[in-house]
Amino acid sequence: MTILLDLPNELLLSIFTYADPDDLVNFGVTCRHIFAVGEGPLREHRARLQKYHTVTCSDIEDECASWNLMYDVLLNPPVALYVRELELAAERKSEWETQEEWYAVAMEQSRNLDPAWRELVSYGNDGLVIECLLPRLLRLRELRYAPCGESSLFLDAAAKAARNYKEATLGSISLNSVPFQHLTTVSFAHWDTEGSMNYAWLLYFSRIPSVRSVKGHMVGYETYDLENQARLERDLLQSNATSLTMWYSAIGLNAFRALVMGMPKLRNFCYDHGGAIVDDYDFDAKAMFKILSKYTKDSLESLQIFDSSDIGYDDQETPHALLSKFKKLRTLDTDWDALLPDPDDDEDAALDDVELSQGFFEEVYSAPLVPEIARLLPSSLEELSLRKCGSDWFLVLKSLCEKKEEHCPKLRKLTFAITWEDDVGTQDAKVAELKEVAKKFELEVENCEENDFFQRGMLETLE
Repeated sequence: MTILLDLPNELLLSIFTYADPDDLVNFGVTCRHIFAVGEGPLREHRARLQKYHTVTCSDIEDECASWNLMYDVLLNPPVALYVRELELAAERKSEWETQEEWYAVAMEQSRNLDPAWRELVSYGNDGLVIECLLPRLLRLRELRYAPCGESSLFLDAAAKAARNYKEATLGSISLNSVPFQHLTTVSFAHWDTEGSMNYAWLLYFSRIPSVRSVKGHMVGYETYDLENQARLERDLLQSNATSLTMWYSAIGLNAFRALVMGMPKLRNFCYDHGGAIVDDYDFDAKAMFKILSKYTKDSLESLQIFDSSDIGYDDQETPHALLSKFKKLRTLDTDWDALLPDPDDDEDAALDDVELSQGFFEEVYSAPLVPEIARLLPSSLEELSLRKCGSDWFLVLKSLCEKKEEHCPKLRKLTFAITWEDDVGTQDAKVAELKEVAKKFELEVENCEENDFFQRGMLETLE
């Protein structure tokens, strides 16, 4: 019986030229003979991997990189297997007709291709090229994309791919025909300093089975079509994503629900509210807590929700943030007003209406008790960070220390930033007293500046 090593070297080389690049590397280290015969193809593999592993399309790097890559792939299809990371930055020249010299070169190159490709170049925008290019990048692992210009076609293609994965599990189509099978990380960003990108980018890519990390910058929009939400759950697979980040965003609550309702494995979530400069939707952090507790209570381990727009929480309609339903939550980072009960609701509850003989009411006000935030927290919590603490911060946090063992016994670290302007000496004395109280309950307390929170949150998000 003939074995592989008995084949002539010429035949082995011919086989190597058809092998998957990663398989060729693994095969080459199995024995010295195979490595020696495949040295040429392996050298070519390393050169291509160095050239195509990470492709950046931006004004700084290469303003026509998307077409150059598409052209290389069309002339030599195996090139597509080497692209692992692709960045389509907002700074790229997406409107090609404005680049007359390069546009002429691309039109000349397209003469060597099918007439359909020449028509694609003549369209004058990179939207169609990106739509045709990305499904060919079979080994793509990380995509960073700023939708601009004619991007709706690519969004439609992403929606189709997400639906096709569901069809493949039902046996209606072959899984081999569905793109993005190795994609693990996706990052999307709005192309301008104002406005927002559609949350649907995050929604559809999060439903691709291989994707684990989803990030968006300046995410917005809302949906009022509840029937469409039901169709999404019917037509799409549940997400395998474990991390979701929306930085400087303003998403509507219905859209937020549609995004997270299919993420049962989500472990890390970060949301930074950007305000009206992004999109015109009110920020209701307590409602977001409620939605998350419904769909991710069994999986979420790290939760960040805060407002960097300084608009405030006046428009919150949800009175209480009950996080005790989370079973695995270990770290929580949020704003003071996002966690504490609405003071107006507390005041209303403290008003006793006494009816008089004339049919009027006398309002008898009794001061509300210090909010006990410990009962709002999950028993699994280990670290709590509170931003923009209000005037009653000392009494509330002291109560938290005293109630810790009853409600959140695993809590070991408390970090807070005070925005209320006390006398410096008084504030320092209160912080020192709080640390002494916390020490009795084996709780580490740190008082930091608001900027420290912002920088730390930015670093954690970009990691």
